[in-house]
Amino acid sequence: MDNILRQIKITKYFAQLLVAAILLVEFGKSENVTQQCHTENHNILKCNYISTILARQYEHVRIFDFKSKQKSVILNNSSFADESWAKVKKIEFNDDTGHESSLIFSRKCFQGLKSLEELKIHVSYFELDTEAFVGLPLVHTLDVSQCHRLLVQEFCISLKPTSALPELKNLIMSEMGNYRREFNNIYQNEAEYLLSRNLLKLEITKSQINYMNFTAIAKRMKMLQVLNLSYSIISEIWDAGVLQNDLMNLKVKDVSHIILPTRVFPIMPGKYVLENTTSKLSDIDFNNDMKNIF
Repeated sequence: MDNILRQIKITKYFAQLLVAAILLVEFGKSENVTQQCHTENHNILKCNYISTILARQYEHVRIFDFKSKQKSVILNNSSFADESWAKVKKIEFNDDTGHESSLIFSRKCFQGLKSLEELKIHVSYFELDTEAFVGLPLVHTLDVSQCHRLLVQEFCISLKPTSALPELKNLIMSEMGNYRREFNNIYQNEAEYLLSRNLLKLEITKSQINYMNFTAIAKRMKMLQVLNLSYSIISEIWDAGVLQNDLMNLKVKDVSHIILPTRVFPIMPGKYVLENTTSKLSDIDFNNDMKNIF
């Protein structure tokens, strides 16, 4: 009987060792990913890590699946300091690994990208310093869509410095904060930061907004020409005092398949869904005595 028990213990011990060995091997496989880059279409560099030096000068760089399980990725003002980054006009960060390790964009981390015109960040969550975008004088397009865990408030604070993205014309922030929608709000401060520049296009599609101060947005979008809110759900909206003159430069508004709270259209019960409603405000005939939009 003792021999049998001893044999069972030995077998169990070796089984545990085997499981531990398998876990170590799998962990090693997941972490020891070879860092590599390759060229696409002659002038596009695609990498699975963030290199401090480029082999040659590229105009377009795509960085994908660069987050690891254990190591935090921190970008600072020396990350793109090498002269090889100076000619890059477009850079994309795209990570679908699902790793929860932190990604931090520190103060003035992009300032070495002297020629950058388009910046795209498609990462579920990252930390953004309030001056992360300072030092990008030529960027006209910022695409931060599909940042599902980044709240609108957390993003907007980075637009507060007047020296951040002074030439920004197109802002795309679709699906931002959808995983934390109960805290996803656009208050007066957020509206002010979003539209403190001469934006021509603002896109907030497929988004779940808990509260939107549309009055604050309307009063500040004097230059805005395109507003796209299609496929978004807005739980609560403030629209008091919005006048036709506030939207005088708005050429196209897309609110197709949007869901608005009942009180916006109190005549109709339940949720209000607009479908296929891309329109030009210049084609809408307002009554002379109708000053209020809503």
